[in-house]
Amino acid sequence: LAVYISIVSLVVLVHATRTTLWFGLALTLVHGLYLGYLLTASLSSEKKRSLLKNRRGHASLPLGKCVVGGGEDDEEEETSEEECTSSNDEYTSSEEEGCSHNGRPASTAPPLSFIVAAKNEEDVIEKLVKFLCEEIDYPSFYDVWAVDDNSNDSTGEILDKLKKDYPEKLTIVHRGPKETGGGKSGALNAVWPQTSGSVICILDADAQVSSKMVRNAVRLLTGRGIESTVGAVQVRKSVYNSQTNFWTQGQASEMVFDAYYQSQRIARGGLGELRGNGMFFLKSPLQEVGGFNEETLTDDLDMSIRLHIHGWKVLFLADEAVGEEGVTTLKALWNQRCRWFEGTWQRFLDYAPHFNKLSVSQLLDLFVYCWLPQIFAAMAVVPDFVCSLVFRQPTIFLFLGMIYFPLMSFWGIYNGWSRTNPDTPILQRIWWACTGVLFISHWFFIGPVITTKMSLFPKRMHWIKTPRCESGSSDNKKEQYNTVEMGSASDCETDDSEDGKKKNDIGFVDDVGGDHSESYSKGESLSTRVEI
Repeated sequence: LAVYISIVSLVVLVHATRTTLWFGLALTLVHGLYLGYLLTASLSSEKKRSLLKNRRGHASLPLGKCVVGGGEDDEEEETSEEECTSSNDEYTSSEEEGCSHNGRPASTAPPLSFIVAAKNEEDVIEKLVKFLCEEIDYPSFYDVWAVDDNSNDSTGEILDKLKKDYPEKLTIVHRGPKETGGGKSGALNAVWPQTSGSVICILDADAQVSSKMVRNAVRLLTGRGIESTVGAVQVRKSVYNSQTNFWTQGQASEMVFDAYYQSQRIARGGLGELRGNGMFFLKSPLQEVGGFNEETLTDDLDMSIRLHIHGWKVLFLADEAVGEEGVTTLKALWNQRCRWFEGTWQRFLDYAPHFNKLSVSQLLDLFVYCWLPQIFAAMAVVPDFVCSLVFRQPTIFLFLGMIYFPLMSFWGIYNGWSRTNPDTPILQRIWWACTGVLFISHWFFIGPVITTKMSLFPKRMHWIKTPRCESGSSDNKKEQYNTVEMGSASDCETDDSEDGKKKNDIGFVDDVGGDHSESYSKGESLSTRVEI
């Protein structure tokens, strides 16, 4: 409320002094200069990416150097030609010999544990767990942990049956009514300390993954030449039912927008952010920060900022994708985005006293890229509009909100699609970018509503499950699991074609899926309290 009053007072002052145009231009200039700073990183990294490809398709380096870390100011370490070549080769088995770098394995794949938190996921949980247990090609030990979080459908029974099929690979944890506090964070905290892997992969129950994605993510997290302060990796997300309607297509565009700009932010030493699905962690950073915060609505954003405060970096894997279902209705989208926005706001309120532990480049990224458009603009847009009527002045966001942000969004979406689907016709990418800009504008409505709610009402911990589409018959539930890249598609309806599936224009897999939690309500006590 105090922040809200301060920003409203600033807006009124700017209008009263009739300096709205100058103030708006100043904000646009600040954000524009930072965006240009990101785009220059984009050009240089793209050039390097195109020039430095080895025969396996992984980014390699000029002879004599291997990258240490993910930011522009990170050091480079001199190595031999043989060492650089081996750093991009496939991992060997964990039983084989392997040299180390900053305490990390060079060519040895570390033990890996998958965690899937599931509440009322009977439509998709069997498909994912079977795929993880049978189809993952990983050169070292790995196991799968599934959490039945007090489901009231057949999720628990399905998992118990799968346990009999995979007694050595699969571990099932059931959380009862008295143990379900903390939402998804609580479910993860109940499991991750028990896992055997030194690397932990967290997936939603509707996730679609590939062995290549898993190996590349682990390599990016633990491989030779990776800086010792890298604690997590986020895999690019894709929407595999993107052709269902305008809402799902918009979410697909929003995800490539996020992937494009997040890659550039990390390249400039900014904040890498986790996105809930397809997260890979070293176990030691999780132990250091105290696990997942059970008093937040967005476990991924909360964990991101706490890792950075503790000195850990989050990298981003853009070459591979983890698929998930996009919500298909406006109501479901509204509920989901309200939760996301409140979680975004909450991390600023919870951790602002500790921002002094961030680097200068991280603070710049946090203020210009995150706080200015996501918080300040959302809080000021309604007072700004009212003051423009009262004082008969142009709005502060005349340039920033009506011209600059749409152009920035268009650029990010178009270039994001160009990276993930370079063979798509240019006109198609332009169309996706235009509809994506229209879709992203929904944040200008959600921001003021949630900001007002948080300013006037007390904090209320309540998780609402994003509704799924129907998955069809039981036969469809047992279809072979598809990888994300260039997979098959079925939206929410079954297809009677020869293979029972169809491909969409974008090339991502369309299938059923959704968010994690249904009607999570805060328990009387928390099993884990997170403190800085």
